[in-house]
Amino acid sequence: MRMGMAGDVRVNGGFASCLLILLLFLSSEAVSDDDLFAPADGVTILSGNTSSSQRALSDRSHIWLVNFYSSWCGHCIRFAPLYKKLASAIKDWSGVVQLATLNCGARENLQTCTDYGITGYPTLRVLPAYSSKNATGDDYSGKREAVSSLENGIIQYLQKGESRLKQIPHLDPLSKLEDIWNDVGLHTKYTIVFFEEESSFLGRKVILDLSSRDDIVVRRMLENNAEKLGVKKFPSMYQINKSGTFDLLKSSISVHEQDLLSALSYSLRHEIAVKSSFSESSLEVLKGYIEVLSKYFPGSNNSTSVTFLHKLNSWLQAFKGDTLTSAMWLKGIQTLETEDAHIPETEVWVSCLGSKPGFRGYPCGMWLLFHTLTVRAADHSKDPAFKPKEVLTCMRSYIQEFFGCRECAKNFGKGAVYIEERVNTADDAILFLWRSHNKANFHLHGDETEDPAYPKIQFPSRESCPQCHLEKDGDEIKWDEGTVLTFLKTMFSHRMLRSAEKGVGLSGRIARLRDQELRTRVLASVNAGSMFSSLDVTSANSLNYCVAFSPVFEGFSLLTSLVMSYQ
Repeated sequence: MRMGMAGDVRVNGGFASCLLILLLFLSSEAVSDDDLFAPADGVTILSGNTSSSQRALSDRSHIWLVNFYSSWCGHCIRFAPLYKKLASAIKDWSGVVQLATLNCGARENLQTCTDYGITGYPTLRVLPAYSSKNATGDDYSGKREAVSSLENGIIQYLQKGESRLKQIPHLDPLSKLEDIWNDVGLHTKYTIVFFEEESSFLGRKVILDLSSRDDIVVRRMLENNAEKLGVKKFPSMYQINKSGTFDLLKSSISVHEQDLLSALSYSLRHEIAVKSSFSESSLEVLKGYIEVLSKYFPGSNNSTSVTFLHKLNSWLQAFKGDTLTSAMWLKGIQTLETEDAHIPETEVWVSCLGSKPGFRGYPCGMWLLFHTLTVRAADHSKDPAFKPKEVLTCMRSYIQEFFGCRECAKNFGKGAVYIEERVNTADDAILFLWRSHNKANFHLHGDETEDPAYPKIQFPSRESCPQCHLEKDGDEIKWDEGTVLTFLKTMFSHRMLRSAEKGVGLSGRIARLRDQELRTRVLASVNAGSMFSSLDVTSANSLNYCVAFSPVFEGFSLLTSLVMSYQ
């Protein structure tokens, strides 16, 4: 090193190279502990020497997709969130494929990455099932710009090497419908055929989504063979009976009890409890709200939720203290809950499940809850003590006092001032809330708060209730309100309520793209035990006599999708 004329420092080439290497080494050491993945991401995190990774990856009954990355690599950092989303999306494929990661930027993993022949990042490798300890896998050759393309690449690999993984369901299409019976076992309850176009991956994704279920067999058939059977809508699904008949599954318009219970739970345990204490006026609003719930919440008198609401109402009406605090409120709920009287502690959404966190959920559940309460209240309209405005004034007071979105409360209040003037009967109350909801949907359509997977519509749509619609006057819809009333009374009736007793929808499952919505709703229905029990079944002797139901959402019908868009 020598000083120049102006005092600048000049470094000879050899020393500069050494200095650069040293800086890079120190930099890599500084970030090696800054890993991009955690066990909560649904991936297996490999580390340590080569033999430990080989033990983890070899001789498994499923394939591995391994992401070899470096925590200092910018592209690896950008790719990590996508890989995490993939892990969430295909967690139901765990019997067929699982994801792993290895950070080559960490010193302890350097030899392992060298032994696997990793020279760049991120490198995706696929290791087949029952691979040997010395296997280094095949480079993943599919597209990787989106979760759906990664799923497609995995499926292509599976089909290429399907003979190596005998326990996975058949992904190849049927050429003859009767061949489906070759896959039926002793525990099979439902046999489903998924009809789709040749370019579609959706059927194969549904098959893998349900691959852990031994009571359901799903096979796919392509358009060219399906048309011979009279199927003209793709994708579509049919239940096939071994007797030679085909059941047309017709979706019923219904509401999930699980959504109502989730809305109730969040309302009682969070939105009300967020107040540190209740003023005299707040306490009166709360008493009115709980009283209405205890009267009209759907369910039999001996159901756990209704029993709990009766107990809560009695406790609250008898409260004589000077001040009710949040702590006292929550303690009261905890004390009153028993095995025979309780509500869920957490919220799990089924019909109100949004395409990603932040969409739908609680607001959707509250709309469903109050629509249901207005219809349930109408069943008591012949009671001399019946008050037709009771549910709506309760809703107005609750929203003004407790609903967390203050702008929403303000906007609802503008229309709710007309309740006293326009509501004189139970039917008036049902239609008033319907108009209010459609008005809210009109103003929120296209708003950034709207879930793009469930656009807000004017409900019911012409497809779901053609008789409800009169001639359109410009952009304004003209309604046959008598028919609309009948429609709403049917949709929100107790007999159409889907019970939550058999369980809830798929936990954490998130719809991403429109072609993923069917997968989400199929899984939610199957796991809730409502895939078939909630459907009307009409037998026909041939598929030629059946009309394929539409391919989107739970219940597999356009009608249900439009119901859900309204919420």
